[in-house]
Amino acid sequence: MEMHQMNCCQICGFGMTLTGPIFSGLNCDSPFWEHRITKAWLAQANCIFAELEETAHIEDYVCIYTAKFTLRIADERDIPEGYLFVCPPQDFHTNTKHHANLYQWPACPAYWSLNPSGAARLSTEDANNLGFPAIHIETLMLGDSWDHSVYKGLRQFHEGKGFNPESQEVARQLGYLLFEVLGDCVPFPARKVNDWSYPRRCKQDDTALCRLLGHYL
Repeated sequence: MEMHQMNCCQICGFGMTLTGPIFSGLNCDSPFWEHRITKAWLAQANCIFAELEETAHIEDYVCIYTAKFTLRIADERDIPEGYLFVCPPQDFHTNTKHHANLYQWPACPAYWSLNPSGAARLSTEDANNLGFPAIHIETLMLGDSWDHSVYKGLRQFHEGKGFNPESQEVARQLGYLLFEVLGDCVPFPARKVNDWSYPRRCKQDDTALCRLLGHYL
């Protein structure tokens, strides 16, 4: 996982000194394709569907191969002198197990401060009253999905090779990571987009939608 600084700013630890109009952003990428995640999914998808007792909507399941966490300040008005503090990339990793790919936004990914040490955080209301722009965050997930015919073909192929398609035998044989069904899944607001050109990110043209999706800190 890497944290990329998109614009040149004076760095003070993880605090950025901001004194003028800017367009800045930080990306924290988690490229699951490095783990051959798509091949791993196809090798054991029928096993997961059997465990979930899912047959009707399997084309709606998406194998995520990249999760991108983006923090931006897109307001180009003059910004008062102050410091923007951003959490380190490791704060996104929420599981202590080395093999677990569990990531989420930390409780406080960034905040404004008038103090170069960052000891005194400005509340969202205070930062707004002082003229600091809102901090905009978003999560972009890229993935692939397949229809019934693909999974049916995989089932037949695995059976023909002597494997049980409702087990993880194929994935183990090929040395892939094993998927695990979680029992405490929590739904979250999301929006499917197909019309965004590169770089794919929120256009910030609908503040009500941004608030609904939790884009503002």
